[in-house]
Amino acid sequence: MLAKIAIGAANFTQPYGVLSDGHAISEVDLESIFKVAEANNINAYDTAFAYGDLLSVFKKKALLKNLEITTKFSALDDYDSVLKKIKKNNDSSCNVCYGLLIHDPQNLKKIQKNKLNKFFDEVKKEGLVKKVGVSVYDFDDLHSFKEMRHPDLVQVPLNPLNQAFLDAEFASYVESRNIEVHGRSLFLQGILLLDKLPEKLKSLEPVWRIFTEARKAYQSHLEALLTWALSQKLVDKWVLGISSPNDLLEIVKCSKNIMNNSSSFQFELLKTIKHPLSDPRNWKTQ
Repeated sequence: MLAKIAIGAANFTQPYGVLSDGHAISEVDLESIFKVAEANNINAYDTAFAYGDLLSVFKKKALLKNLEITTKFSALDDYDSVLKKIKKNNDSSCNVCYGLLIHDPQNLKKIQKNKLNKFFDEVKKEGLVKKVGVSVYDFDDLHSFKEMRHPDLVQVPLNPLNQAFLDAEFASYVESRNIEVHGRSLFLQGILLLDKLPEKLKSLEPVWRIFTEARKAYQSHLEALLTWALSQKLVDKWVLGISSPNDLLEIVKCSKNIMNNSSSFQFELLKTIKHPLSDPRNWKTQ
């Protein structure tokens, strides 16, 4: 499982998530997170230009040589500026971006797709980026991107309450084209690790009851989620959000135990259930 972990960096420079205390991770904790990750051979990080100048943070700490950094940008961005940001943090010893993804495919209809396609070809040809692709919320997002090009890498939301991408058609598509899949939202911004639902998500209660009953078979909520995640062979990396070094230590410890545990629960009862609140984009309306 450790080889499948990518650390989500959304809260490295700013508060993030519905359970946020209003602060970014402190510099001291950030340093500890890097050390824990390095000690356990976790070298993948998921970032975005919108999170701040994280590529410079990694470079400043001399971490880039062995890292796989996936970063995201907007289809509406100035591509020359994006290229400058990547080149600024690139040097002869490393490749800053393992993956470069569009995070707002809904905006592809507003741009000249051939211009973006040309930009993707350029960064790959220059060796600045290994894989290009898209971060999506649903199949419509993926179809919008596919009209332009087939991605090398696609990032999808995936957890027991949102299993839409555990779909035979999607599996056939990515496997036939050797597309790398990164799963995100495994913890649903931490909601799935809680004992009870936040008040604003109470309408999710019927689905929540099925979920909480299923996870009782495990020693912890974290074990239930990681065991389920490990069983998803389609997913190459899981982008996991953490709020402290201890969070990462717990994930590491739990993952090592799971590697020696052949049993896994699939949360099959939830596979066909779709609820609008399994998508965080709908939380603001509650």
